[in-house]
Amino acid sequence: MRRALLIIGLIVLGGAAGFGIATLVSQRLSGTSSPLPSVVNAPSIPYYGNNGRPGGGMGRGMMGPNYGYSVPNSDIKRITIDQAAQAAKDAISNQSTDLEVAEVMQFQQNFYAVVVEKSSGRGAFEMLIDPYNGDVSYEPGPNMMWNLKYGMMGRTLTVTQDNTVTLNEAKDLAQKALDEEVPGATVEGNGYNFYGYYTFDYQVNSQIVGMLSVHGLDGQVWFHTWHGTFISEEELVNE
Repeated sequence: MRRALLIIGLIVLGGAAGFGIATLVSQRLSGTSSPLPSVVNAPSIPYYGNNGRPGGGMGRGMMGPNYGYSVPNSDIKRITIDQAAQAAKDAISNQSTDLEVAEVMQFQQNFYAVVVEKSSGRGAFEMLIDPYNGDVSYEPGPNMMWNLKYGMMGRTLTVTQDNTVTLNEAKDLAQKALDEEVPGATVEGNGYNFYGYYTFDYQVNSQIVGMLSVHGLDGQVWFHTWHGTFISEEELVNE
């Protein structure tokens, strides 16, 4: 009898433990677990894990699944920054006459481009260009998840909220994150003011080494970890 009661007790405890684990996993997947830290710097896909992966498509090269790109073989040459800029321009040419490419940056893993609105001067969205074949995709991370107007829920959405964190406050938050995560790094320039967030370059010893974004409503910081080493940049529109 005692043996039977002991077995029943173990089964009940095991079931309770399993339920607790299942509940915890469910909470984490549904976003009801404890708040995320204010500084997010995961090694591959920060903040949203695999949910941050881009998907869908808008024609050849647009909305591709890659963050960075690997060399197909040693005989393939990288495209130039001017070719990357042209690829970015071509990608938005049928999107809106109010959009233009403001800046292109060359990194080890990809080219990065900022698209702005001509009428407002605001940042519209960010793109990546494959450094070998010139395919263009929407950048993952903040561009997909925080962009209130051009984000993953649909292009050119009606903006229901805008940045309540000011530019100067965002720069201060970005610098605080850098002080904690990349000692010696400083925010470079004034960055770009997108709908829902800001993006800044940061530098060490006057050399650009990376990029990060600050949420325009709650001030969370998201490091862009998919670019690799900075190589060069070209401004196409004066800020």
